[in-house]
Amino acid sequence: EKMKKSINKTALLILLFFSQISFANSTLGYDPGPDPLTSEGKGYINIVNTVPDAPFIGKKFFNGKDKFRYPFGIMPWRGPTDKNSVKVLVIGQDGTHIAEAAGRPFTGGTGGRLQGAVKFLGIRDSAMYINTFSYTIYGQYADYAPILKKKGDGSWRVEQHQFLNPETYLIGQDTKSPYVRWRNLFIDQIIKANPDSLKLIIVVGGAATDTLATYINSRGGTVDYKVKESQMDQYQLVLYKSKSAGLNRSFFYPIDHRGHNVLLNDEEPMPRVYTDELQMEHMRRANDKIEQMVRLTNGPYSNGFLTPAQLGYDIYSAKVNGKKSLKGLRLNDGQIINSDIRIIQVRHPGSLSPSLSNNFKENLAKLLDFEEDGWEFYSTDDGEVNQLKKYHSASSFNFNAKPPIPVKDFPLGKSKAVIVNSSLASRNGQQIIVFGGREKPYFNRTQVNNAKNGTPAEGREFFFNSQPWNPPKTINQFDRGPGKEWAALFNSVPEDKIFQTKPGMRFESDGIDAYVVKNTPKHGSFAYHRGTTENPEVLIFADPSDKDYDDLYTARALTGENGQYLQGLMSQLGVKENYLIIKTVPFDMTDATEAEWDKVRELLRPWRNKVFAKAIKLYPKLIVTLGKHSSSDLYSYLNDNHLENINFISLEYDRHSFESHFSEMAHQLGQSPSDYKWEMNSIPRSHLPYPMQTWIGTSGARGIRASGKYAGDYYGIVTPYWVIE
Repeated sequence: EKMKKSINKTALLILLFFSQISFANSTLGYDPGPDPLTSEGKGYINIVNTVPDAPFIGKKFFNGKDKFRYPFGIMPWRGPTDKNSVKVLVIGQDGTHIAEAAGRPFTGGTGGRLQGAVKFLGIRDSAMYINTFSYTIYGQYADYAPILKKKGDGSWRVEQHQFLNPETYLIGQDTKSPYVRWRNLFIDQIIKANPDSLKLIIVVGGAATDTLATYINSRGGTVDYKVKESQMDQYQLVLYKSKSAGLNRSFFYPIDHRGHNVLLNDEEPMPRVYTDELQMEHMRRANDKIEQMVRLTNGPYSNGFLTPAQLGYDIYSAKVNGKKSLKGLRLNDGQIINSDIRIIQVRHPGSLSPSLSNNFKENLAKLLDFEEDGWEFYSTDDGEVNQLKKYHSASSFNFNAKPPIPVKDFPLGKSKAVIVNSSLASRNGQQIIVFGGREKPYFNRTQVNNAKNGTPAEGREFFFNSQPWNPPKTINQFDRGPGKEWAALFNSVPEDKIFQTKPGMRFESDGIDAYVVKNTPKHGSFAYHRGTTENPEVLIFADPSDKDYDDLYTARALTGENGQYLQGLMSQLGVKENYLIIKTVPFDMTDATEAEWDKVRELLRPWRNKVFAKAIKLYPKLIVTLGKHSSSDLYSYLNDNHLENINFISLEYDRHSFESHFSEMAHQLGQSPSDYKWEMNSIPRSHLPYPMQTWIGTSGARGIRASGKYAGDYYGIVTPYWVIE
């Protein structure tokens, strides 16, 4: 009996231990990435590891032109990856510039609106967001282009109609496509990782509808086409081209055999940009130009269409075993879905339709019908209320309410300027993402060119058999963050005091000089640390570096040029990855005056001293400071706390400093010193969060800082030429 009680007690303790590990991920306050020690985490990582070569596929189908904006890599999901951590899955196509800067889909305006929708349903932390394409794409998913539609009297009329062109269909929805096979496995993985918790899928727009329909049909369920096969003789594709209509929009116009725009009158020039007014004016001419249009005759219906799927699906017709639920659907590995998962569809907020609010309300209200049909609502997240269920109505849903995007969906230390519910980013050519706002700031051309022309320390050929715009294929070579205690300490930076403007000054009139730090409050504090918090051999306290603006993007300290020189030093000392860097001032301090430095250090003293106390208790073999301010601050802390027996070595960010102290550092580490070489090494993957592009942490400084009035307000991240090539 005693043995039985002991076994039961042990089992309970083990259960509590593992439940606390699982629960810890949702309470860390940041996204640690998938846990490689669990089957769920391995599953997510393997999905990213096996993503097809999207740039190759896109170029193959689009005559050598890019379909995917691949340089900033895959954005597979936003949301939790622990077992049974997802209650609502949101599918869309929301790959915007701000999402690229954040490294997560559904960040920005559309993300904010969907965050509001799930909050209305009582969900804050338990939603996962994915895209039809896990990359941003050129143009829109579907073409809104001219087709011929047969009327009741047998005549043909021109309509602007939304449909998938054959190339996009073959890449994005044909079940023979390697990308579609991969995406279906991705959806399998999400369902398998959340067997008891996932209850609802929200599809946002046409791309998501097609994606889920393709998935369901591929797994043995049924979803009907919007247009039946028997009706396909009423549709006729014609040749067309597109022209910019401003922003990321296009206007599609029919062409003749010569490729000329048939909507133009004789001698009328092609518009530089098709404004809304021009589109309406030219389309009024369309029916008089039918004879000049080129009718396509390929495909099974001899009308240019390959399948009715190009005209869309009715997702509300989805059934499994005759019932409107995904319960009973067979996954790729033979598993059966046992949960009653229901589907609703909303229009994409990017459509700018005046009926969007009513569309959301009508479709959210369908959940009440599901409940009457036997579907059970999930439990709400802590502190949230399911407004739909509480009031048994969706009438109070506010479409324009965009709650904050949860910080817990992002790595600790990311610039807060990308964790936003508005699209505050832009693209500067193919290789640069600018974040901080929508204006067009000036960047120093030398800085930009150096960033583009940098090459990795290992040589470009080291990456030739990889997809360097994606994370390297690995299971556990990434940083899951410093843990709850360190995260709480780092997040306790007194930003409210730091970002008080100087007396009589405002950023609007005085620029970055209005602050004692040299980045604006929208970025907050960032990139507190890099490396291991588990018994590091070397502890490095560092001043911020003006060659490491990469940190705002990577969320990790010193990942640019100076960080890579520091990595070269660590490698030659035999330390490799077993060190910890902590920035004693986790802000941009470019060109700060000594008076500004003194004020910042004074404001940060209580926080910094807690960091010193906790870090020194890691008992490293060697303590190093980088920069005169961190050296002075550590000296004062040790002296004030009577820790004179603790020694450290003071370095500056230059070659001479590294060379002159190399032997001393090697001796403290028990190494036999050799000749030091001033060279960069790429940042270890184990020091970067997931999923981070392979090219990040290589090739010197990748981050750039705006000049002039936008200094400290706008930053950019640059993909080097060798990745594009």
